[in-house]
Amino acid sequence: MSLLYIVDPKKRSEAFKELKRLKKSIYQDAVNEKLGYDNSQHDLGNLYKPIIDSQSGITENLAKLENKTDLAITLSNYPAIMDIPETKSDMKPDSKIVSLGTIATNYLKSTYSNKKSADFTFDIHSKDGLHYIWYTLKRLYIGKKQILINNNDITIGDKKYIGTTGICKLLTKSSPDKDIYNENDLENYKVILKETDAISCSKCSGKPRSSRSEIYKKIIKPIWEEITRKSGKGVIILPSDPNELVKMLALRKAAFEADNTGARNEAVAIFDELLCQGEINSEYYKALQNIFRLNDNKKLLELLLLLQQDQ
Repeated sequence: MSLLYIVDPKKRSEAFKELKRLKKSIYQDAVNEKLGYDNSQHDLGNLYKPIIDSQSGITENLAKLENKTDLAITLSNYPAIMDIPETKSDMKPDSKIVSLGTIATNYLKSTYSNKKSADFTFDIHSKDGLHYIWYTLKRLYIGKKQILINNNDITIGDKKYIGTTGICKLLTKSSPDKDIYNENDLENYKVILKETDAISCSKCSGKPRSSRSEIYKKIIKPIWEEITRKSGKGVIILPSDPNELVKMLALRKAAFEADNTGARNEAVAIFDELLCQGEINSEYYKALQNIFRLNDNKKLLELLLLLQQDQ
């Protein structure tokens, strides 16, 4: 059915987003399938090429022999297959494939094949935001900074971070296990978030990016609060659940009407949080601010009801 037949603008927008998501998902699945086939063929070629080359030479020479004596003499001149020295394949590896070590492979490739366990807010990605095929590309990013993965190690700028199991898990999993990472891993993770600006929200200046994941609640949010305290800025603690944010917004509205001067700042922080989470767009964000400022209770109530229905 054409999207043009959907009269409701909101439903048409949702249908378009879903169509766009499905199209992107199909494309990524196709690339992943192709990548897996190409990689397996490349690996098999490298593994068996020395044996194939050796056998080809034997076959060509044996075809020229006319008697068994010559055959016996010729065969004795060839070393056993297991003794063939390792040779370099003349097949050039795909320069776009990132060289991953065992740890990086386990926690990076396998994580993004399991969407439920992956972290898609603070993770490694390509510049266009693709997560599932990032390891097919040369240019990889964390936050705003380009990174280089070599074996298990991650290089950002001129600094190399040893690719331990702990740091790889922190950079990929939405709910990392405390038993996997240590204090050194956590300290490096803090530095990486700060260095790459992965923790800051690009849509709302001075606010952190957020998600509903365990890693945000237990690790990233405390890191942001630590950064804010050191910079001397005030901290407004907010829940990551959009439903709770909407409830808080209604309470802040009542406090604002009662001349509570701090309520407006808290309301703006809630608007920013909803925007950062993608629960509202920029137009909705501006509308909420204007309605709150103009003290239009009726319009605010309508928007709050819409927000609650969307959650």
